[in-house]
Amino acid sequence: MNDRVHNKILVIDDDPGTLEVIKLIFEIEDYIVMGKDNCANIDNLLDSFKPDIVLMDVIMGSVDGRDVCKELKTSRFQNIPVILMSVISAFHNDPLKPLYSDDYIEKPFELEDMISKVKHLLSTLKER
Repeated sequence: MNDRVHNKILVIDDDPGTLEVIKLIFEIEDYIVMGKDNCANIDNLLDSFKPDIVLMDVIMGSVDGRDVCKELKTSRFQNIPVILMSVISAFHNDPLKPLYSDDYIEKPFELEDMISKVKHLLSTLKER
């Protein structure tokens, strides 16, 4: 019997290619992954899927992932770690948009860096 914990990751990115690559990376790493191309009904999604961590793009059409992250971090979902991703260089230093996420990744991302950040956040969760 396999008693290994399979962590759940919710990936939100409106670019289909990026979404598929990230899903594949973490499925190979033995995570349960759900991919979405938008943030619609995110509360219902978090309630039903119950992810251990969320990876979210910053720029998704008219939606700014930093705003969605702020909403999550000031809600009942505040304990779910969020990693924001963006092609905008230094997006995490914008004084007009403080970063509420637990970490961030600039695109294009290094696969090992992304995996390492996810593992680190999940391990700090288990220590709490």
